[in-house]
Amino acid sequence: RGLQHIWITPDLRHRVFQVLENIIPASRHNGRPGMDLWNILVFGTLRLVTNCDYDRLQELANEHGTLRKMLGHGPYCTHTYHIQTLQDNISLFTPEILDQINQVTVDAGHQLVKKKMSRYMAVPIRS
Repeated sequence: RGLQHIWITPDLRHRVFQVLENIIPASRHNGRPGMDLWNILVFGTLRLVTNCDYDRLQELANEHGTLRKMLGHGPYCTHTYHIQTLQDNISLFTPEILDQINQVTVDAGHQLVKKKMSRYMAVPIRS
C-alpha cells in the first residue's frame, strides 16, 4: 500500500525519487543496462523487506505477475531482468536509503492527516 501511495502521489514520488537520485552514480550510462527509479524503489524495498538474495529477486522480477504489474509490465510483456542488472542497480539501495524514504513517506502521511484533521476542525459543531 505504501508503494501504491508513493506512485499515485506525484509530489511524494518526486521527493522519494530525489532520495534515490543521490545513490545513483553520476556515470549512469556506463554501458550497463540500467533501471528507472521506480524499479529500483520496488526491487530495493522488496529485497530488504523479504531479505532475499539476488537469485530469488530475479525469479520474482521475471515470474511474479502482480509484481510485474506494479512495474508496468502487461501480461504479454516478455521483458526480463538479468541478475547482473539487478545487482548493479539494487546493491546501492541500503537500509539507510530505505530509512530516508520511510521518513519522507511518514512526513507526507503526517501532512495528509493534518490536512484531514484541520478540515474536520473547521466545521462548527451544532448542539
